[in-house]
Amino acid sequence: MAHPTWFPDPHVPTSEECDLGRVLRDRALVDPTGPFATFADNTAWDNQAALAVASATADSLAAAGVGAGDRVVILLPNSAAFVRLYLGATLIQALPVPIHVAMRGTLLKNALELVKPKLIVTHSELAHVVASCGEAIGSLVLEIDKTDLLDRPGAHAAPPAGEPPAAWTLTCLLLTSGTTGGTKAVRVRNGQLWSVGRAHFGFLRPADRIMITTPMCHIGPLSAFAGAMIQRASMVILETFKTETFWADIRRFGVTAIPGLGPSLLHFLNSAPDTPDATDNALRIVNVTAIGEEARRFAKRFGVAIFSSFGMTEISVAMLSPVNSEKDGSCGRPRDGIEVRLVDENDIEVPVGQIGEITLRARDPWVLSDGYEANPVATLASWRNGWFHTGDLARRDEDGDFYFADRLKDVIRRRGENISSTELEREARLHPKVREAAAVGVASEHGDQDVMLVVSELPGETLDPQELFEFMAARLPQFMAPRFVRILEELPKTPSSKVIKGPLKEAAVVAGAWDRTAAGLRVAAGRLGSIT
Repeated sequence: MAHPTWFPDPHVPTSEECDLGRVLRDRALVDPTGPFATFADNTAWDNQAALAVASATADSLAAAGVGAGDRVVILLPNSAAFVRLYLGATLIQALPVPIHVAMRGTLLKNALELVKPKLIVTHSELAHVVASCGEAIGSLVLEIDKTDLLDRPGAHAAPPAGEPPAAWTLTCLLLTSGTTGGTKAVRVRNGQLWSVGRAHFGFLRPADRIMITTPMCHIGPLSAFAGAMIQRASMVILETFKTETFWADIRRFGVTAIPGLGPSLLHFLNSAPDTPDATDNALRIVNVTAIGEEARRFAKRFGVAIFSSFGMTEISVAMLSPVNSEKDGSCGRPRDGIEVRLVDENDIEVPVGQIGEITLRARDPWVLSDGYEANPVATLASWRNGWFHTGDLARRDEDGDFYFADRLKDVIRRRGENISSTELEREARLHPKVREAAAVGVASEHGDQDVMLVVSELPGETLDPQELFEFMAARLPQFMAPRFVRILEELPKTPSSKVIKGPLKEAAVVAGAWDRTAAGLRVAAGRLGSIT
């Protein structure tokens, strides 16, 4: 039997299958009035309208001097504006580069210098964030709410001249956490986006409607978008996840599928009071990080099917569990066409039951990313010996199911976001009283991790933890701001003077930390108003 059952024929896709521009044109031709997407303000596009809006945006981008291969940074939240820019760039074979709206300062400047955009499209509320990156960026910046450049009527919907996009054509650049020295831009090709769309979201049918509430600058929601397009399903695209309106939105929009709910979101939804209409909705299937007590409780309480998966930006989704699997904690088994090995530090496969690093390769070309933009050193390190090294640890049972164990990479997972401790530490050391800094993930009561920043002071300095928190919160995206701050005389180190992070996660160290939640401080999410 195929695994997953809804993707029985993994293969190198044709241009007609994997080029989202062609998929959009085909949807508009075959089913012009069929639903495409609905947004938070009730704006709704059918397939024909989606093509018209995307084509108008494509013409406008071309008028602004954007051509095939040019990078278009989209610094916007999930919205109709985001979608039309992404599809408009795709139609003229430009390269969308979606960036999280919380990015700022050095992180944003480094990202822009890395991807070298021809055009940056943002909102006036974020224009100062882009401007702070300096003139070195050398890009045209458009504030979408202050220009009519992207509001011209479209003159065409025809593809540009030349070879049509293929499986190996670069389709976007996605930023990923800089766990080993800085932010990286993952090269995502058509074949990869099509493959994850079919493998992870192949259960979608034309009657389905999937609700996307996490930022589409990440591979998960972006592949849900691509999967829905390919499967001819429709979408509800909201700026953010809101526990208090989740079920109302499910009913309001007739949502049948959710692309992913992590431990903290499941916890929030399960903690909500019982209501008599808990199962009075169309929701039928939800992807979860791993099946366990919290996920089973959610499935039983709300009458939905669940399945788990394992993926990351470079590989999209490589493992999935069967729907309603009875194996708690499993992230599934490799999907057809993907080979997974668990290896030791020398890339030697470990026996069944032992923990090793997850490495993998694909049977077909262009299913995985081929590397990082302008970073051959990191590319070679990650793809060494013919296998992609995930930096994640797992064990495998006798049946071939895998169980996530830990992370080799120095990354913190909080509320669905990967946070680079390297970048947190770099920012902390810019404080004039900080000598050393180490960022670690500590267990959260919500089922994932919270960020703890541990620092030592420069000689003669006295640092208030709240002062450091406020310094960091002003410089970082909201999701990166530390919850805990601990000040120590010395950070534990190896004989070669490298900080040892294990002891910093011990209960006694965490217990002695300043806690912004206990102090009643919150970090503003910085979300924009509705953008269309």
